[in-house]
Amino acid sequence: MVARWGGLSISQTAHLLGFSYTTISRVYRKWSEKENISSEWQFSGRKCLVDARGQRRMARLLRAIRKAAVTQITTCYGMQKSQVPLLSAKNRKLSYNFHRFTIIEQ
Repeated sequence: MVARWGGLSISQTAHLLGFSYTTISRVYRKWSEKENISSEWQFSGRKCLVDARGQRRMARLLRAIRKAAVTQITTCYGMQKSQVPLLSAKNRKLSYNFHRFTIIEQ
């Protein structure tokens, strides 16, 4: 819009910048109505499906298996480790009794 402020016509501005006459006139009209045209484009488009943590996880996975096919990467990324207790209830009780017994003997 500096070219328009400098006194150039829309045709001269289009030629100078390498855009079409229609593009320059549309942008100039939007700018003159709203006084701001650059802030709207950043909110357009599809929202990202993966958050920052997921992107870090994906990058770590891609570094680990560089030569994998897309299908293999997708299956690895989709898998989640199951959360299981380290000891079952039976083994926890046996461990507790064992440690209690060894402490009493010492």
